[in-house]
Amino acid sequence: MGDVKLHYVAYGTAKEGGAIGFQRHVQSPANKKKIDNLVDAILLKVVHDSHDRTLTKESFSIHYRVKGNHVVVVIAHPDYKIRRCQDCFRSALADIEALGVTAQPRDIKAILKHYRKFYNDPKNDKVTATMEKAERVRDQMEDTVNMVLQRGDDLDILEERAEEVKNTASVTAKKSKTIKKQTQFIFIILLAIFIFVMIAITAVVWGIYGFLIALAVCTGSCKGICSTATALAQCPENLKADPKTNTSSTAMAVSFILSKIHEL
Repeated sequence: MGDVKLHYVAYGTAKEGGAIGFQRHVQSPANKKKIDNLVDAILLKVVHDSHDRTLTKESFSIHYRVKGNHVVVVIAHPDYKIRRCQDCFRSALADIEALGVTAQPRDIKAILKHYRKFYNDPKNDKVTATMEKAERVRDQMEDTVNMVLQRGDDLDILEERAEEVKNTASVTAKKSKTIKKQTQFIFIILLAIFIFVMIAITAVVWGIYGFLIALAVCTGSCKGICSTATALAQCPENLKADPKTNTSSTAMAVSFILSKIHEL
């Protein structure tokens, strides 16, 4: 009887002329002499008053119900649910009573066999099935909650990464603007130095006229400078030839350049 199941079901009736004792008539399965003897010994001490009782042994538990002159005994593994044993003897006793006085031993045996098999099938345990279903539903809910929490964590990570990318883009944009301004400033400085150098070189080579021309070209004020230079060139007292500096050659070059500028 090592299996956790319902092993044995028996039916008996009250002995005539006594206040105690029942006699076993039918059992399922048959040919269990050791168990039959145990059940007979127990039934001899059972009173006729309607009641339910459970007896526990080391290797099995015994449950019986007395109702009127009828008794149904159920023997099961100690770990088998007591509720199931009680359901078994209630159902069997109800069907046997429904047969009435015309009940035959083979009919009673068929009832006992049916309920023994029925209550050994876990699928017929509605309470256990409901509890198992509830357990599965709970597990599914826990899995769903875990998935939602995991998804929430993933969303938080994505939001953090998006915020980091946004901050990085902002910093990059600021750096780009700063670099652009620095580049423009450096370009302006270099351009100013270049213009200054060109003006200085022109002034040294061509004198005042070269300075005016270079300044006019660089600043875009060619017309005003050219008119001033032309006026200076037309004054004889301002054109005293100096053999050492070759001023007359310079004046000729300036006049030539001025004529080109007027053509522009």
